[in-house]
Amino acid sequence: MLQQYEYKLTAGPVPGSGGVTFKVEGNSTVVTQYGDFEPGGFFKLAEGLLMKQVEGRLRQGLTKLKELLEQ
Repeated sequence: MLQQYEYKLTAGPVPGSGGVTFKVEGNSTVVTQYGDFEPGGFFKLAEGLLMKQVEGRLRQGLTKLKELLEQ
């Protein structure tokens, strides 16, 4: 069984879209997060730094989600 949600960011300095899928495999659930973003203006110049920061926050969010689901 596959469940998913998607989102689209239309305002702000980094427009884009993405989503998360949840797929049951045996006694586990595989969570996949994906996104496609296009920084503009100043954020385009700092894209590498910005992406590292975003990736860190996404990783923290998935770690917290895992903790909550395993309780």
